[in-house]
Amino acid sequence: MSFSISNSNPRLFVIAVIALLAALFGSTVLARQVFIATGDFLPEAEIVRLQRASEKPCLFSEYGKQNEALYKFELYRAAKPDIVVLGSSRVLEMNQKQFNAPFINLGRVLTDIKRGDSAVEELLKIHKPKFMLIGLDQYWFNPNWHEAGVAKVKLTSSDPNDPRAILRLASLVAKQSLWSEAWRALWHGPECHLGISAKRYLSGHAADGYRYYGDMVTSGVTPADFKFAETLSRVGTGDRRFERGEAVSDEQFTYLLAMHKRLEAEGVEHLFFFPTFAPAAVAAMEKDGRYTYIRKLEDRIFAEGLPFANPRDEHLTDCDVLDGFHLGDSGQVRQLGLLGKATPSFGQFLNWSEVERVSAPGMMPIQYVVEDLGLKPRDFLGLGCSWAR
Repeated sequence: MSFSISNSNPRLFVIAVIALLAALFGSTVLARQVFIATGDFLPEAEIVRLQRASEKPCLFSEYGKQNEALYKFELYRAAKPDIVVLGSSRVLEMNQKQFNAPFINLGRVLTDIKRGDSAVEELLKIHKPKFMLIGLDQYWFNPNWHEAGVAKVKLTSSDPNDPRAILRLASLVAKQSLWSEAWRALWHGPECHLGISAKRYLSGHAADGYRYYGDMVTSGVTPADFKFAETLSRVGTGDRRFERGEAVSDEQFTYLLAMHKRLEAEGVEHLFFFPTFAPAAVAAMEKDGRYTYIRKLEDRIFAEGLPFANPRDEHLTDCDVLDGFHLGDSGQVRQLGLLGKATPSFGQFLNWSEVERVSAPGMMPIQYVVEDLGLKPRDFLGLGCSWAR
């Protein structure tokens, strides 16, 4: 014979359900307030205000909101810079120190060339920069890449009442034992750094849009791309942005042309370039021999007469990268210098003393993490790099 509280005492059952719902609601409201206090659920404009008011690097991690485009647009709105770099996470290691004019890094705004024209349109409604540097991820133009999204850049604010976002952050706190950060924030309110992950790992975006990867040395976790294991696996299987291809996608290329034509019509000088992969990844792709679409893409860009530069860094090594996919400070700044020398109209905006300093032998892919945040270097990829000794 089955027995439950619902059939033995219906009134008690109703009370129990109400109590359970009340407890769930109360814990959700409390969690929401905690994550407002940590900075995760603050409005983007308020995050930017606090960052710009700080005299020291004030980092923001986006683990709760997951809407970096709107956040970057708010940085852009507040600064109204002369120079911007637009692209994916592969351009994030450019910062204000490297330029002699107001600069904002809009990395992660453009994660697909489909969004290029939309992103430019929305940016120019706010402000017209003097120069726009645009990183093009090679795989965007591969017809075998199937991650391409919608053609409109997402600029809607995330909802702090969204239970999914609350649960995602609560899970992060529980799994990584971030209780002390949550408790301090609950008592002291929003203070730099903003975002619970930024507080613990010193990893996040600064007020100029640059990304500090403090977690490379603070998390104590072996990265997935240790000794390029993940990147080389991707190349070996030809997936996850390393899809093989022989031709250039005509459809995707039309989005690049539309973006260029809008910038040209608005009189915004611009320069396209390819962020490079780690030498180990490039060597694996060349050995595979089935990535010919990349060379054809470069040839087609030149044939269309687009403003483009792709100088090869002969001195780039695997010790200049964050992983097989992303250049670190030393590698990105060297590429920046090569772009400036190849295109003087862009080079005039560079702070050449800083470019040359960070381009010097022995400089680190986490140079600014060490200098600005006072963290000790760690050979996070296990490559035996001299800078980590």
